[in-house]
Amino acid sequence: MRVVLGVSGASGAVLALDCARALARAGAEIDLVLSAMAERTLAEEVRPDALGQLQATATRVHPRGDLGAAIASGSCPVAGMIVAPYSMRSLAAIAHGFDDSLLTRAVILPPVPAFYLRPASLADVTTQIAARAVYHLHLAPSQARAWTPEPAGENP
Repeated sequence: MRVVLGVSGASGAVLALDCARALARAGAEIDLVLSAMAERTLAEEVRPDALGQLQATATRVHPRGDLGAAIASGSCPVAGMIVAPYSMRSLAAIAHGFDDSLLTRAVILPPVPAFYLRPASLADVTTQIAARAVYHLHLAPSQARAWTPEPAGENP
C-alpha cells in the first residue's frame, strides 16, 4: 500500500516524523512531499538532521511542484494522503480544491489531541495524533488508543 505524506512549514514538524514512523510500522510505502519551509521548520523545531531522517523513511521523495509525478494522477493507486503538519495556507488550498502542488491534494483530518487519554508528554500527544491519522486510512490495525467511556452512572 502506498501513502503520500505531505509536510508543510507549519509549526508541529514532529507530527511529520511521527506519521512517517506510524506509516512505516503499518508497512506503507511512503511518497514524501515537502513544502519550501518544511526543511527549516523540521530543523528548528525537531533537530538539524530531522529532514534526513524523514527522507530516509520515505520510499520516494517528490518535489512539491512536480505535477507530472505519478502521485499527481488519479490513476496512481494510493491508500490516501496525510499532510502533517499543515499550514493555514495548505488547509485553505486543500479545502477549496486548489491542487496547485502535490502538497495540496489531500483529505482533511484535524490534529485533535486526545487529552481524555491523559497523555504524560507532548510525544504521547503527537504519537496518538499520527496513529489516528494512519488508522483512518485503514492500512493496519489501530496503533491509536481509543476512547473507552465509563458506563452510564459509573463516573468517578
